[in-house]
This record gives sequence, structure tokens and C-alpha cells, in this order.
Amino acid sequence: ENRDKMFKIISHDFRSPLISIGNTLQVIPELVKEKDYNSIIDLAERNEESVQRVLSLIDNLINWTLSQNDDIPYNPDNYSLKEITAFIFDIYTPIANYKKIKLTNKISDTAKVYADKNILNTILRNLVNNAIKFTSENGGISVEDFLNNDQLTIKVTDTGIGIQKSKLEKIFDLDKDKSLGTKGEKGNGLGLFFCKEFARKNN
Repeated sequence: ENRDKMFKIISHDFRSPLISIGNTLQVIPELVKEKDYNSIIDLAERNEESVQRVLSLIDNLINWTLSQNDDIPYNPDNYSLKEITAFIFDIYTPIANYKKIKLTNKISDTAKVYADKNILNTILRNLVNNAIKFTSENGGISVEDFLNNDQLTIKVTDTGIGIQKSKLEKIFDLDKDKSLGTKGEKGNGLGLFFCKEFARKNN
């Protein structure tokens, strides 16, 4: 059942950005002739967003396929959670600055996790990416940790628009309704599904 849902999402989400790229590429030569550089810049930014959507979809598709076949490399070790979070923040600082969003790393210096670094990176990337997408300008996002005996909880908090109660029950489903970000950002709706799958893979 999940596989059928996945193929429906993929077939739609691959076509939309690629059609958009194809259409804009046809228009650009005419805009160059007219020296309409502002429109060219606008189309270039839209194409960049479309390419990022396709790359994200491919990344998620590969990871999902590997997870279904139990082929995701799982090499756990002890890591500094603060360093991993800092690495994720470095990736998203440019887009956060663009939206005037403050990123705050509240992870304690002593926080250690026994996990596969690549899988944990993927989980945190998805969560921080979502937080940025649904947080308005001048907002804030923080990542902090809570230790209870041997259980470390990682909390990603934002000042964003939140999630409607009606959508909370389906938050990890493949067939949930998709929402636009605060600047109209589009997603493929797969991020949280993979977060759950990868968290399970990471025990």
C-alpha cells in the first residue's frame, strides 16, 4: 500500500517541477533578446527551487528504497549532538538569513548520541528544513536536548504557524494534505514520513 502511494506522489512531484523548468527555459532566450534581466533573475530563482525539489525527491526516494530492502548502511557510533546540530545549521543559515529567522543551537556541550551519523543528519535536516519553511520572517528556531536516564530527547522548536489539529493525526502518513510554507515554499510531503522510518532504523 505504501509503495502505491509513494509512486503516486513521485509521478506527480517529478512532473510538476520538470514542466516548470522546461517552460521557463523556452522563455529565457526571448527575455535575453528583450534584455529583461529582472524577469530572467526571477525565472532562475524559480528554476533553482524546482531543481532543489527534484533533488530532494530523488534523495528521499533512494533512502526509502534502501529502507524497504534493509540496505541503508547502519554504522552507529558516539557523536557530539552539538557538532551535528551546528553542521545542520551551517547548511540552512543562508535561507534562514533570507527569511530573517534566527537559528539557536541550545544543545548542551556534553550531549552524546549513539547513532548512525548520516541517518541522524537526514532526520535533523528534514526537521530544520520544515521549521524554516513554516516560520515567518523575524521568527526563531531552536534545537535543544533533554536527558532522562539513558534517554536523550531532541527537540526542534519554531515560532512558526504550527499544525492544525485535524492534520496532526496524519502527520506521518504518505497521503496527507500538503501545506505551503510562509513564502509559498512547496514540498513533496515525504519528509516526516522518512523521519519516522529513519528514527526507527536508528533504534
